[in-house]
Amino acid sequence: MKKLMFVLLPLSLLLGCASHRYPAKYTYSVPPSTTTVTPTYAYTTAPSTVTVPSTVTVPSTVTVSSPVVTVPPTSAQPVTRVYAPGTTVDSTGVITTTPVIVTEAPTGVTTQPSATDVALADSIRQSLTADGALNASARNARISVYDGTVTMSGTATSAAERDRLHAAVAAIPGIYQVIDRVEVSQPVKVVTPAPLVSAEPPIGISARPTSSDFALADSIRGMLATDGGLNLAARNARVSVYNGEVTLGGTTVTQADRERIHSAIAALPGVNRVNDRIQLDLHN
Repeated sequence: MKKLMFVLLPLSLLLGCASHRYPAKYTYSVPPSTTTVTPTYAYTTAPSTVTVPSTVTVPSTVTVSSPVVTVPPTSAQPVTRVYAPGTTVDSTGVITTTPVIVTEAPTGVTTQPSATDVALADSIRQSLTADGALNASARNARISVYDGTVTMSGTATSAAERDRLHAAVAAIPGIYQVIDRVEVSQPVKVVTPAPLVSAEPPIGISARPTSSDFALADSIRGMLATDGGLNLAARNARVSVYNGEVTLGGTTVTQADRERIHSAIAALPGVNRVNDRIQLDLHN
């Protein structure tokens, strides 16, 4: 036993020294790198509710109220009967209008015109309508009737026309008094271009117009100058005379104007033939 101890003891010491000669091995684990994760915050805002109609109705007609304009009357009473004036051109080229005939009370009078006044106004209108010359004399006059009294104002082209109108109105039964305030003034002339009238041969003919052709052209000019309505109708026409024949060219506004020119020239003494080449100008 003691021998065995002597053998094992040195052996254990030897092994102990060997174990100190070779140190133990340690394994180190590297911790994973730290990753900072920023949390994502989702903010949700509830949208406001917008209701859009599928159909939008737009009115086709927009009604705008017109302002009310009050025109002060010429008298305290409203006019009960008015004959609206019209505008024409007489044979002398003078602008003419039919007279205005009304029934109205004078300023400051509150009593309305009577049925008799209306009847008198009708009588005056009929009298003027039946007499063209008298109507022409009163074309720029204004006639008012009240309580059997007739007041005339406006203008006349001469004192003779004014006196004629006064006498005609005063002679109508039922009229007790005529207050004449008509003034005399000169008429307004309508300025229209005169048609071109000449004596000349047709194209291709070398013979000159005769003295009869020049005289006939003068007759046509004189006729147009004395008839304002006919001159107005022929304002855009062209009239040439040669060997007793009259050729009409240019334009007129209506067929009636063209026929009127044709008939007037064809009726002149010395005219053998009328070549009508006038065309209608509907845009003039």
